[in-house]
Amino acid sequence: MNLYNSSIILIVGLFLQISCTLNVNAQAERSIPYAVSGQLVIKTHGEITQQEAKALEQFVSIKLLSKSLNIYSLIGLDKNLSTVQIEQKLKTVLTPAYSHPNYILEKRDTRPDDTNYSDQWYLEKIGAPFLWDYNTGGVTLNGSDSIVIAVIDGGFQTSHTDLKANIWVNRDEIPNDGIDNDGNGFVDDTNGWNFDLDKNVYSPDSHGTAVAGIICAEGNNSKGVTGLNWKIKAMLLEVATVEDIVSAYDYVYNIRQKYDASSGSKGSFVVATSASLGISNAFPNVAPSYCDAIGLVSNIGVLNACATTNSNVNIDITGDLPSLCTADNMIVVNSTKRDDSRYSSGYSAAYVDLGVPGFEIYTTTLDNLYGNFQGTSAATPVLGGGIALLFSCAPPAFIEKYKLQPKQTAQELKQIILSSTDPLQVLSDKTVSGGRLNLRKAIETLNENYNGLRLGSLSVDNLWPIPSTINLYGDLTIPRFGDYDLIVSSTDGKIVSRQKLTFGGTSFSRFQVDVKNLATGVYIVTIYNGKEKKSARFVKL
Repeated sequence: MNLYNSSIILIVGLFLQISCTLNVNAQAERSIPYAVSGQLVIKTHGEITQQEAKALEQFVSIKLLSKSLNIYSLIGLDKNLSTVQIEQKLKTVLTPAYSHPNYILEKRDTRPDDTNYSDQWYLEKIGAPFLWDYNTGGVTLNGSDSIVIAVIDGGFQTSHTDLKANIWVNRDEIPNDGIDNDGNGFVDDTNGWNFDLDKNVYSPDSHGTAVAGIICAEGNNSKGVTGLNWKIKAMLLEVATVEDIVSAYDYVYNIRQKYDASSGSKGSFVVATSASLGISNAFPNVAPSYCDAIGLVSNIGVLNACATTNSNVNIDITGDLPSLCTADNMIVVNSTKRDDSRYSSGYSAAYVDLGVPGFEIYTTTLDNLYGNFQGTSAATPVLGGGIALLFSCAPPAFIEKYKLQPKQTAQELKQIILSSTDPLQVLSDKTVSGGRLNLRKAIETLNENYNGLRLGSLSVDNLWPIPSTINLYGDLTIPRFGDYDLIVSSTDGKIVSRQKLTFGGTSFSRFQVDVKNLATGVYIVTIYNGKEKKSARFVKL
């Protein structure tokens, strides 16, 4: 492919021996992240022109990472040239907005101490079963949109018996025909892309397989474990370096943009990403492209679950990426245990948003097996899967607003998640929220904000001659969550019957009430949720 078809390979012969010194805040000398030899990531002020490309061809090979952000990778840099010499040589052609090494991302799990747990204790802890009573994931409540989550990790066993049914399929691509059908620069990207090896086949990695299982292991199939979402589609994006992850977020951006631009006829409704990767001891100026890429998808309303380091350090002082990035719609997690104590992980009252269960998390692993997984690598998909589940249970009014104002509405959901945590003393000065994830509280808050009991008109049929039922007609929006009473009372206020409201949807225009046991007289029927009520009169003959 050429430069203007999403990537460019220009023959070159430079090699870079990268050295980097962090000079931010109080950081003195700390371990420098590993980087790929001979590669540099740059951001240009605009698209590279044909003239610039021709000049660069004399000494460097370029790969386009993000067309939207004008971020490129320089490949094959000369080890005999210093960083300063390379920058000077580059400036003879163009002056980049920034440049940095292609850092290698860490997998943010820790080895399990005990492999005998077979119980997914964290699901009850965060209130997931409460949401499953109404929707088990994968589609919005009204069925209008299939929900997709992008899982960014180091590889996946796509044939795992508990995962294969829930892997995303690119509907705009014809599998294995050797053609880039959707014109996005990736041939046969049926389930996502392996950015590490630049192909559509994934490395069978235990880390990514465990992460995917937490999010989307098939539920209610009489085997193995269940993900937070029983039936969701996971877009699989394999990465190993900053270069890869920039391209991965750009891929998500373009798929979601296509969905929005086509009113859902193309692309996919990607609402969240989960990335259990990062760079310890690094500040944003070390790899600004990393933060830019998260910001890119954040700006179109995609919520991004991100892992902080597993080291028990104050990241304000030590640095950590992506934790210190400032994209509006990223949520950074650290880890908690079954007893709500903190598990070893980074902390910050300004940048780590909340605690999430991340210890002895039982999930999928290689060879169709299962085992315990822990660290912020485990906590992050618990949040990411939880975000996707919240979208599947959200009131239609929220989804409608989200489509009109995706960035702002996603920020609103982020704040609901943070304000709905269970307060924990051990997190009070270690996170922004001071608490641990609680999905039940989050959906209750979301429903209260968007549904409550929103009543327009309410009227009653007077049926002749003597009805055994009455028909309520109204312009009502009633959430599927929460308790609602339908009360029939006499005109003097005496309650003669009460029943719970149950609806298969989130609104109704007609509802039948049994009145055959009522005596002749005038009655009042009321719908009440403890805060709001709507009433109408009817006559029983």
